[in-house]
Amino acid sequence: MPPIITRVEEAVDVQKVLTTTTTYQAVTEITPNTNVKSYRLEQNDTVWTYVEEEVSKDQQVYQGGVDGSVSNDPLETHNLFKDVAQKVKSNWLKWKAGQATDPVNWNPSTETDAQFVLFYAKYIKGFETFYSSRIVLRTTALEDKPPSQANLGKIENRGVEALGITPPAGVNFILSAARGNQEGALWRNSYEWLGSAANGQGWNPLVYNPEA
Repeated sequence: MPPIITRVEEAVDVQKVLTTTTTYQAVTEITPNTNVKSYRLEQNDTVWTYVEEEVSKDQQVYQGGVDGSVSNDPLETHNLFKDVAQKVKSNWLKWKAGQATDPVNWNPSTETDAQFVLFYAKYIKGFETFYSSRIVLRTTALEDKPPSQANLGKIENRGVEALGITPPAGVNFILSAARGNQEGALWRNSYEWLGSAANGQGWNPLVYNPEA
């Protein structure tokens, strides 16, 4: 005689995930379904009781969030100094790294670019970094596979699309975390995307190119 269903319970948690708990009974041992979230098999006298929990993928994104944070960025990337001439910026970065500049004898203390003079006056007083505001996007979904790690550290728009938000102009996102826990045949996958600094430049596609 096949197992009979003696109870079915459904519960939706705060993350809007539907879990169905089904209880079966039979006079012979029941073979568990290993593709469910969890199961329990017990024998009492001549009766076998089997209880399984199964999660339902009723919606792809069942939890999402937007956080604000700050990062410690180099002072020269501050929006106040965005108008420094590109050649001056290049010379500064080479000089700072101990590389040859163009011209070779370039020195930041003698540079006349007005914006750079303002920057360097602060730099030599010890203001080498500043706190830059960032947006962090988070989503969690029930998916058929573990999270892919292929795009970690690369530009992605999935978080923006999933949450339906409009980021500030010039801000884009890189995938900064991808975690997963298996629940039966499904995976509870969590993703995070780190927004670029709010200075209108975005993550550089030459550095964070998903197709590279």
